[in-house]
This record gives sequence, C-alpha cells and structure tokens, in this order.
Amino acid sequence: MKALSATNYATYSRPRFATCSTAHTMACRTRWASRTLKRCCGAPFIESKRAQAAAERAEYAAKVARAQELVPWVRSLRVPKAEALDLCIRYGDIPNATLEERLKAVLKHMGPRGTKYEPAPPPAQKPP
Repeated sequence: MKALSATNYATYSRPRFATCSTAHTMACRTRWASRTLKRCCGAPFIESKRAQAAAERAEYAAKVARAQELVPWVRSLRVPKAEALDLCIRYGDIPNATLEERLKAVLKHMGPRGTKYEPAPPPAQKPP
C-alpha cells in the first residue's frame, strides 16, 4: 500500500462541495438505482413492482373516496379536517356496513373531547 504524502493527503482530505442542487443529485441517484435494479432483477420485475404500486395507489384513492362521506359528520364535532379524514380512512372502511355503523366505529376511536395527549415529563433527577 502506498503511503500518502502531505500534498496527496491535502488533496484527499479536503471536503468536496456539491456542484449541483440536492434535487438533481437525488434524481441521479434514483436513476442509477433504477438502472442497477433493472440490470440485476430484469425488466419484468420492475414492471410488476410498478403495477403493484399503481394498484396500491388506486386502493388508497378508493378508501379516501369512501371516507369522504363520513368526514362532514366528524367535522361537525369540531375535529380538524386532516384528523377527521385520517380517522375516517382508518376506522370507517367497513365493508357492507351502513353509514351509521361506519360513523359509530369512527366515533369509538376518537376519545373524549378536549383531550390533549402530551408526552410524560422526564423523571426527576436524584441529587448527587
């Protein structure tokens, strides 16, 4: 192994500064990873993964559309919009249930009104 001289050490030890934006760097890394995966696993594998991702997105969109009919009822209880949608997606997606049954399932998981959940304070330190 060749020892590094002082000039070579200075060359290799200085920090490298990015010459392009972070977004461009991430895009290049993503493209490179995609090419490597395609070479390694083959194009059919990549296409099956893309189809699987598209199916998952469609399933989630269907859940959101089904939850939209519950959101106004939950919002009438002064629940923030994002929280109401999240609750309706998680707990209101019951197949073959009426609107009332789905709404009851969402309300069971809401908790008491005005409750704020905060982390517990750290334990007291013992004096030395």
